[in-house]
Amino acid sequence: MSVKFSEDVVAIVQGLADYEKTIEELQFVRAVAQGLADAREGNVLSVAEAKKNLGLD
Repeated sequence: MSVKFSEDVVAIVQGLADYEKTIEELQFVRAVAQGLADAREGNVLSVAEAKKNLGLD
């Protein structure tokens, strides 16, 4: 059996721990970006409102 790769194909081998860390970091960056977008759109709460919503008042 012969496998041929074109010049456009790139393979990256990454250990499971590194992969999981990369995914976690990507999820964090996405969450921060979503939070910033929400703030720009005015979707914000005061600390008092947040505490009330969380039952911490």
